[in-house]
Amino acid sequence: MDKSFSDVKAVLFDFGGTLDADGLTWRQQFLPIYRRLGYKWSEKEFNPLFYHADDTLTERTLKTVSYDRTIRMQVALLLKKARQMTPQAVEAVARAYLKNSRAHLKRNKPLLQRLKKKYKLGIVSNFYGNLPEILKGEGYHPLFGAVADSARVGSIKPSPDIFFYVLNKLGVRPEESVFVGDSMKRDMRGAKGMGMRHIWVVGKNYRKDPPCCPGDKVIASVMELEKILL
Repeated sequence: MDKSFSDVKAVLFDFGGTLDADGLTWRQQFLPIYRRLGYKWSEKEFNPLFYHADDTLTERTLKTVSYDRTIRMQVALLLKKARQMTPQAVEAVARAYLKNSRAHLKRNKPLLQRLKKKYKLGIVSNFYGNLPEILKGEGYHPLFGAVADSARVGSIKPSPDIFFYVLNKLGVRPEESVFVGDSMKRDMRGAKGMGMRHIWVVGKNYRKDPPCCPGDKVIASVMELEKILL
């Protein structure tokens, strides 16, 4: 264990790009899948399609929608915007995405179970209102003492309010906690602004961008938390 974290009482996580992937946003995860399936979009062409689907989901009430259904809705909205929507295409993209996502969730679960024996765990995520439902469906809900879904709490990262929602539920102070996430702007700077220690998940294709603060821990995946926090 890294001694600089010896006084930590709680570990807070982002969800998308942190627990369901290794430092890749949903947009970054989806584009290679579309390309493998024959869609030749450039990143410049793809981004507006993705953000249209993402924004549309954010506007909807998804409180009871499952993970499978959420991903299929995202794909259908994107392909409809691109005027290339067929049921078969939606199924192919969604199936590939969910397979990869669930492989990461399955891999990370035993580590989270070990962390739970030592720390209070929480999630702070900019999501669609149905993250608690997804966590239940994926067998993750018992691992976390508090979950903040931005659509439910009415605040988005990097606002301190959404972080404090979880910290208050767990009964810990910012300085007693560490945040683990993949977004520099939303996760790292949000945590820094509150005086929380932070660990940046960057994936295997890290381009050596500087971390938020000198000396910050930078990891390829949450699996590296084993040697830092346990």
